[in-house]
Amino acid sequence: MQLQHLRTFYEVAASGSFTRAAEKLYLSQPAVTQQVQALEAELGFPLLERIGRRVRVTPAGDALLPYTLRLMALLEEAVSAAREAAGRAAQTLRLGAGDTVATYVLPDLIRVFHARRPEAALRLVVGNSDRLLDAVLANEVELAIWARQEPHHLLLQRPFLRTPLVAVLQPDDPLASRSSIWARELQGRRLLLRGRASAIRRFIDEVLQRAGLELNDVVEMDHLEAIKRTVEAGYGATVTPAFAVSREVAQGTLAAPPLADPGAELPLYYVHYAHRRLSPLAQVLVELLADVKPGTALRPGSDTLQFS
Repeated sequence: MQLQHLRTFYEVAASGSFTRAAEKLYLSQPAVTQQVQALEAELGFPLLERIGRRVRVTPAGDALLPYTLRLMALLEEAVSAAREAAGRAAQTLRLGAGDTVATYVLPDLIRVFHARRPEAALRLVVGNSDRLLDAVLANEVELAIWARQEPHHLLLQRPFLRTPLVAVLQPDDPLASRSSIWARELQGRRLLLRGRASAIRRFIDEVLQRAGLELNDVVEMDHLEAIKRTVEAGYGATVTPAFAVSREVAQGTLAAPPLADPGAELPLYYVHYAHRRLSPLAQVLVELLADVKPGTALRPGSDTLQFS
């Protein structure tokens, strides 16, 4: 059984397309088809089936997929160990982050990371949690930072920070001067929120629905910066993690009273593949995240991560 055939099977299964797998692997589509067929012939049963233009994984393929990922991870770990022993360890950290985390959390983290490892380079993948999940599983990134809630049996997910959710309002809003508000007090206001592909948006929806808030007048926008500018213009309000609006609060252009509702604190996690040893650079970043002081950073008016 050839590892290349297994990787090709994984790429077809993950993308649902022989064409997209060929593009990812820099192979022709006939070569991809031949490799999958060779693997199926060796095993004696089909792993994939075509349904129109789509490709579906068979039950046998579903059973093989996690082992394929573990074999790919073990191979990557073996190569990394050999490079380290030869004094040629990778000097690039492959990191993934959600859009909001990349904008408001990552710059501070990168600054401290670079101070500790000035020789290291960084390759960053930014996207929603589904994109990052695929990137971690495919070893496109070694570590990811996200607000994803759903566990995955092939990943280790560790929380490193909880930050309050805040109601973002104009400074002259009647609620703006309060030390905290209840989510139900936003009833009747136009809310500007990220799209539902955002894990943070889904978390916010859960908090608001538990509070009994009816989300009738919601305007969805792709970018949080656009949402904040729109609130500044007087068109509605939003709910967001405190770290995303700390600069505007400090400048006085927006107000952000925290939500007093139970559970209105967003957890952030770092995640990596469970069966893969972390590189020295990734371990440095994990140690930094473990040193983030809980409860003292990323609150309204503070835009700096604090480390122990």
